[in-house]
Order: sequence, then C-alpha cells, then structure tokens
Amino acid sequence: MPLFGPPDVEKLKAKRDIRGLHKATLHKDFSVVVDAVYALAALGVYVPHAAGPGVSSTDPEVRKKAYSMITTMKTGGFISAIGAIHDR
Repeated sequence: MPLFGPPDVEKLKAKRDIRGLHKATLHKDFSVVVDAVYALAALGVYVPHAAGPGVSSTDPEVRKKAYSMITTMKTGGFISAIGAIHDR
C-alpha cells in the first residue's frame, strides 16, 4: 500500500494481497472500502465489518453501496434486502 494516498486496490487484488486488502477496508474513504470488499469477495474472502459504516450513513448512495456489498457476501443478504426496501 502506498505511504500517502489511498491504496491501489486493483494492484492489491492482482497480487492477491489479502492483508493489504483487509487493511484497505479500514480506509476513511468509503469508495476505497467498497472496492476492497469487492476485491476480497472475488478472492473468496468476506469482510462483514466493512459494511457497517456505510449502512449507518446518512447519504442514501453510500447506504445503497453498503447494502450491495452485503448481498455479495455469503451471509446477511436477507438483511441488506430489507434495508434496501426500507430506503426506497
């Protein structure tokens, strides 16, 4: 991961750097978190804690992304579907 700036999620995914991608799920920029979670899901690793801040966001677009992330996980898809319906 770079010393300054957001992590390069695509590069971490290409290197299959699970530790680096997991660290990226803790980034302050939610778009980096979303990218990292999708990259981890593509590698078969699911990180449910990463969606928490997005689900509780006041921004409907961020909540939509968080619900979408949860549906890609093996567990919790039903919960995100209920949340998405609530947001409509």
